[in-house]
Amino acid sequence: MASKQVIIGRSHSGKSSVVEELKNIGYNTLEETATQVLKEKGPHGNDKEKIKDAQETMFFRQLNNENCSVTKNGIVFLDRSLIDVIAYTELLLGFLPESIKQASSNVRFSSRYDGVFGLEGLPFVKDGVRIENDKKEAQLIYDNVLAKYRQFGYSIINVPALSSAKERASFIIDNIGGWL
Repeated sequence: MASKQVIIGRSHSGKSSVVEELKNIGYNTLEETATQVLKEKGPHGNDKEKIKDAQETMFFRQLNNENCSVTKNGIVFLDRSLIDVIAYTELLLGFLPESIKQASSNVRFSSRYDGVFGLEGLPFVKDGVRIENDKKEAQLIYDNVLAKYRQFGYSIINVPALSSAKERASFIIDNIGGWL
């Protein structure tokens, strides 16, 4: 069975760069689904139907990607997870759509991931893809994401804002535990 290690952090904390570095070292990775979906569907503003559609697409694509992840060395690093999608969906819509509720009832969230690494923030940059407007809003959303992981029983390993993605990747590898 593969070990799923999740990389989380507020928007523009360097998650994708760290996951890319882990890939370059030779680890299996899953790219962030949310960014892919937002680029495909475009901005949704405050249109609740568009938000619902985007969040459902993210959830089911993430679920499929996680379920299909195959590893050679027993470890896969995820750039966010299903828990992030649930936290964002609840925050943006105020509820979980029925389709996500039903699919979630078959997922054992409390034991789905073997480790969760939370990246300290880097300078915030508005990129036109993300929904966050500023660092304060990005931190508020991340605090909700952290709360959701803790609700499912996860302890978050804090990854300091080191000088490079390579250093952060090394820190993560050094703190995985019994999977190496």
